[in-house]
Amino acid sequence: MRFAIALIWASALLSSTAHAAGFYLGDIGTRGMGRGGAFVASPDSLLAIHYNPAGLSHLQGLNAEASVTFVNMAMDFNRKCPCLIADSLNGRPAAEWDAELQSSFDSNVVSSNTTLVIPFVGASYGLPFYDLTFALAAWGPNSGRHDWGEVVSTRRPDFEASALGQPGRYSGMRMANIEANFAAGVAAQPIDGLRIGASIMLAQAGNSQTLHLWANSESLGIQGPEDANYDAPILLDFNDYSVNWSVGASYELLPGLTIGSSFRGSRPIDAEGTIDVQVPHAIVDADPPALVVNGSRVRVELENAPIFRTGLQFRLPHVFAAEAAFVWEGWGVQDEVVITPLDIELEVLGNPSPLGVIRAPRNWKNAYSIRLGGELNLFDPFVNVVGGYFYEPTAIPSAYVDPSRTDFDKHAFSLGARTTWFGFTLDVSGAYVVLTGTEVRDSAKPITGAFEGERADYLTNVGNGDYTGGYFMLSTSLSFALDPLMGAL
Repeated sequence: MRFAIALIWASALLSSTAHAAGFYLGDIGTRGMGRGGAFVASPDSLLAIHYNPAGLSHLQGLNAEASVTFVNMAMDFNRKCPCLIADSLNGRPAAEWDAELQSSFDSNVVSSNTTLVIPFVGASYGLPFYDLTFALAAWGPNSGRHDWGEVVSTRRPDFEASALGQPGRYSGMRMANIEANFAAGVAAQPIDGLRIGASIMLAQAGNSQTLHLWANSESLGIQGPEDANYDAPILLDFNDYSVNWSVGASYELLPGLTIGSSFRGSRPIDAEGTIDVQVPHAIVDADPPALVVNGSRVRVELENAPIFRTGLQFRLPHVFAAEAAFVWEGWGVQDEVVITPLDIELEVLGNPSPLGVIRAPRNWKNAYSIRLGGELNLFDPFVNVVGGYFYEPTAIPSAYVDPSRTDFDKHAFSLGARTTWFGFTLDVSGAYVVLTGTEVRDSAKPITGAFEGERADYLTNVGNGDYTGGYFMLSTSLSFALDPLMGAL
C-alpha cells in the first residue's frame, strides 16, 4: 500500500499550472510585453481583455489583433548536498553517504533549454453609445516546460546508468503544462473619464509530468540511499476546464493622468487525470509478480491565485506615455493539493487494497511585482518606441524549490517598436528576464519513497542545489482597426 500512496503523493507534487508572478513566462501580447507589463491604467488595445477590461472601451468600430511570443527558457541545475536526512545509515555517518552522492552530482550537471509559444488572438466592435465595446479573445500562456533528460524504461539494461545521470529525477524530468483562456468582454464609458469593463473566461489547465519514485524497503536488499535499481518512473496527465472572471475600471484624474485597476478571481482546478507507473528495475522480472498496480484514474483539486493589477499612467499626446504598475498574486491560496484515487488498487503478493484520499502541502506564498513602462510617440504613427522593466520575486519558498518548479526572483528589461499604416499596426518587442542565481541548501523536499516510512533513514532531500538561468523573449503582432482604414481611404 505504501507504494500506491506514494504514487498519489507524487501526483500532488507535480500538479501545478504556472503564470505571472511566481512563475513568470512573459506578459501577454507584444505591446504589453514591450512595456514590461505596465499596461494596466488605460490599455487601448484588445490586450485590455487580459490586463484591464475597462480599456476595451477605447476601441471604436471593428478591431482585430493577433500576436505570437516565443520564449526560450534556459536553466541549469547542479544538485548539492546535504542530502541524507538521518544522521547515519547502516553504521556510516551521513557525511560519508553525502560525499558519495555529491561525486555523482558534480559530474552530472543537467540543463533544460526549451522554447515556448504564447499566442493571442482577439476581435472587438465598439459603438459610439457610451463607448460600448464587445470583445472576444483567446490567449496562452503555454505555461511552463522543462526537459532535464531522457526518460528510460526500467526494462532497458542501461536503465541504472541513465537514472544515475539524472540528479533531479526524484523531483522532475520532463514537465509540460498548458494554460489557455477563452474570454468574452464588455466595456463602456458611462460618464466622461470613467471607464468600466468585465470579462468572463473559460480557462483550460493541463499537465504532463514525469518523475521517479523510490522503493526504499529494507526487505529489497538496498545497500544505500538513491539506489537507481529501485527507481519507479511515473507519468501524470490531467486536463481541466473551469470558468473564471475579471473586472476593471479606469479614471482620468487630470488631462493625461489616468489610474486604473483590475481583478481576476481565483480559479479552482478540479480535474480527472491518470497516473502510469513502471515497476522498479530490480523487481521488474519477478515471478510471480510481487507488485501489480490496477487502475490509473485520479481526481486532482487545487486552487490558482487571484490577481490584482493597478497602474498610474501619464500621457502627453503625440509625445510620450509613462506608467508605473503594481501586480499582486495570491498564491497563498495554494497551500495544499488534494488527490483522490478513483479506481486505483494495489496488489502486493496477490492481496488487493484500495487507496484513500491524500492531502499534500504546498506552502506557497503571495507574490507581487513592480512594473515600469511606456512609449515614445514623437514620430507617431510612423514609428513609436516602447520599453519597460520589472522586478518580480518568486512565490515559492526556497525550501520548496526543486527542478520541477525552478522559479526565483527576477528582473526583466524589454524594448520594442510599433508602426501604423492605413489602419494596420505592426508591433515587435524583445525582452530578457534575468533569474537570480540561487543556492538552495535548506530543502524540505524529501525523496518520494515507494515504501516511505518503512526505512525513513534511507530518505534524502532532493531540492538542494545551484540553480541558474534566464529567459529570452521575442514577440510580434499585427492589429487592424476598420475606422482608421476607412478614414484613410
